[in-house]
Amino acid sequence: MLLPTALVALVLSCRLAEEPENGAPLVEEQGPWLVAEPSYDPATADELLDWAKAYEGQINQQKMDAVVAYLMAEDAMREGDRAEALSIVNKLWDQYPVGDDSWWGTEWSADGEHVGYPAAYYGLRMLSESAAVSPAPQGEPIRLAVVLVDCSEGVIPTTQEELESGTGPETRRELDADLLENAGPWVAQATEPFTWYVQAITDGKLELRVSIFHLQDSCATVQVDESEGRYLAGPNNVSQLLAELPEEVLEQTNWWWVVHPSAVPNEVPGAQELEFVTGGMGQHESGAPLFLSDDLWLKQKPFHMGEGDWFTLERRIYFNQWLQHEFAHHLFLVYPQFQLEEQSHQWFDRETWPSDFEGQFEADYYAEAVDKRLKTASPSLNAQLRYAKVPEGLFADIDLASLAGEYERLPVENEWHSGRISLEGEAMLWTNDAGVSWGLEPDLQAGLLITGPDCPYEGNFVLTPTRDAESGEWNTELAGFTFNGELYAKVSP
Repeated sequence: MLLPTALVALVLSCRLAEEPENGAPLVEEQGPWLVAEPSYDPATADELLDWAKAYEGQINQQKMDAVVAYLMAEDAMREGDRAEALSIVNKLWDQYPVGDDSWWGTEWSADGEHVGYPAAYYGLRMLSESAAVSPAPQGEPIRLAVVLVDCSEGVIPTTQEELESGTGPETRRELDADLLENAGPWVAQATEPFTWYVQAITDGKLELRVSIFHLQDSCATVQVDESEGRYLAGPNNVSQLLAELPEEVLEQTNWWWVVHPSAVPNEVPGAQELEFVTGGMGQHESGAPLFLSDDLWLKQKPFHMGEGDWFTLERRIYFNQWLQHEFAHHLFLVYPQFQLEEQSHQWFDRETWPSDFEGQFEADYYAEAVDKRLKTASPSLNAQLRYAKVPEGLFADIDLASLAGEYERLPVENEWHSGRISLEGEAMLWTNDAGVSWGLEPDLQAGLLITGPDCPYEGNFVLTPTRDAESGEWNTELAGFTFNGELYAKVSP
């Protein structure tokens, strides 16, 4: 068996021997954007050698082979050589087949490295899709805006007692300076392969571009809570933050990724042994995907996933897994007819998979869901995913009585995720299945149901329309409402 460093040396002497030198990160303001088109010039050979030296003796042969194949295939894609990228990935699948039990042996090591689990597997499956489809753009490109929020404020515990009771001092945290300085290359490393994947699953039609915006002088309101044995450390005013964006940014954006200063209570003794959920997938008021994370997510490995800052190649490889996982939540939500997530994260239980699915890993579930269900869905992925700001006044003439009915946030995980809107005379009321109610004041011109002072949360109900199956244009038919980034779909009158 080749030692990792020996294998790296072999790679250096072959394809990766002559690469451009990776220059210093460049962040410059462009129009409303901090970085209009994030970019990154890979220095793959140096990245691979640095990583392999750091973890020598901890990386088995299959993991190293997977990492090398992924990086070589990604570089080939970046150079426009799809045939070479596909050849590289297929050669790896010949050696270690898709869904093979051997992939269970590629988990991350206790010494801190992390390239996903199975190692590089999500990225490799995504590259298999991406390299097999040539771009054939149809319609205007769409944009994912990465919004860097300036600060976070809220109660952040400093002791174990405060963590258990949900108390602590009011704390303000600023956006990580390293992220602000390196935003362009870090975001490019994390997202570029994902943009290829989105285009591939839409048969080459949907071109996704990425831009970065720095939301200055605005703070996320954060809280730290315990839920089902895990700790949540994130914002509860996402809708309000997005409402503070310049109109130019709102008009140019289809998808969202909100990045807030971390609320993880590092001062609590033993916090490093706990798992803190700092983000995930929500929905914008338009129904669009809304990724959410803290700032340290792009800088360093969380305590439960490794140790230290991300190596560049780890960021390139691991974020395929995170982005695809969160994006799958969105896809399965907007195509409920396929019942691909009737229960939260049902793909973790192999017995819940559709009978015609053949793999065994999470990434296999996603690949088969796309190929066997979503690629032939109506509306098409190309139409369904073309989110944009809902035109003002779309609901101006809607009958208030049509808003009454039952709604669910899918998947329904507790009694706060389902409820009903009712009309009592001229008063409108939301009542969830936990028996908690609050008033609503319609502002149909703005497409809002404004929550009353009795609402325990910030934010309003944003009316969410359906879309035309072919063009992706908005209809006046109601799909539901979005509340704090999550869609509550209307299920009955």
